Amino acid sequence: MDKAGKQVEIPKDIVKTFMREYARDICTAQLGIRGREELAIEKEQELTARRYTRLDQRIKELCNGTFKVNVAGAINIQERKRIMARIESLGKMNLCSYKDGAYKLSPRWEEDLRANGRYNTFLKARTVLQYSKPASLRVFSGGQGQLIGKVTKVYRTDGDASDSHAVILEGIDGKAYFVPLLKKPYVWVDVKKNLKEPLCEGSLVSLKTYEGQGGRLTPIMFKREITQVRNEIGKKGYSGRLALELLQAPDRKEQHIDRP
Repeated sequence: MDKAGKQVEIPKDIVKTFMREYARDICTAQLGIRGREELAIEKEQELTARRYTRLDQRIKELCNGTFKVNVAGAINIQERKRIMARIESLGKMNLCSYKDGAYKLSPRWEEDLRANGRYNTFLKARTVLQYSKPASLRVFSGGQGQLIGKVTKVYRTDGDASDSHAVILEGIDGKAYFVPLLKKPYVWVDVKKNLKEPLCEGSLVSLKTYEGQGGRLTPIMFKREITQVRNEIGKKGYSGRLALELLQAPDRKEQHIDRP
């Protein structure tokens, strides 16, 4: 009840997404980003991770534009030990070898680690789908054209150099898409006003790709209202689980009406 004695109804999207994120931010501000034990575990996992990590970024810096690792460039003994342990793991993955008195990385070592990290995330994503069958999950390549649907999972790699951000978009067409991103995901709210916000799970969006200056296809997401999505469902005649749920869901404006 509010101060005037009227009943207040909180929209599901706020309960599901925004309240959780606000609580997370408050806890982070009070307790810090991560505890010492969590940081220690992450550092230990970096030694054997089958993805690109911050430690790999440091090794890349020591290569100074080549594929030869200058281990002597480590800032201290502890860092040297960690780098050697990581090099040993890279060797087991056939991404590094010892030749002519030096450790040399495979020309594709970074690319392979980044791709492997995304593949592992892709496998996990198949288990979190809410409206689609796991077998329907496909990697979004841009060739599918514009997609419209609900964001059911956002993978962010905060504090990690793996750049394996990804979004799971379950479309009104009944299919699911794994959208790999190089930057933290956001959604455009108003292009004319240059207004965008962090992408949240549960958001309704349309997805398009644009070719950047380097020729890379970059996925861009735009926020969509439920009425807009319903119109698209009606045009195409979609009848999947998500499409039916959106057709039956109350309008957001209705959710804010004060009840007697």
